[in-house]
Amino acid sequence: MTALDQIADERKNADAQYNLGSMYRNGEGVAQDYGEAAQWFTRAAEEGHAHAQRNLAWMYQEGKGVPKDPVKAQMWYERSQRA
Repeated sequence: MTALDQIADERKNADAQYNLGSMYRNGEGVAQDYGEAAQWFTRAAEEGHAHAQRNLAWMYQEGKGVPKDPVKAQMWYERSQRA
């Protein structure tokens, strides 16, 4: 875990967690890692971050970094609409 990862995690900052997820998903400044992206999107999604919820839904839909799971994908899509 890098210092930036630790700060985002400790502060439960959903925006920072979402941004880290995006960085790992896109390989911006870090090696691309869908599994790591999914972990950060999950943290932010659980804090109610709508963009993280949509990204996580897509990851479950496509099986990127997580097992393909249409039920979880649908759940996260629905939660993102209520956020």
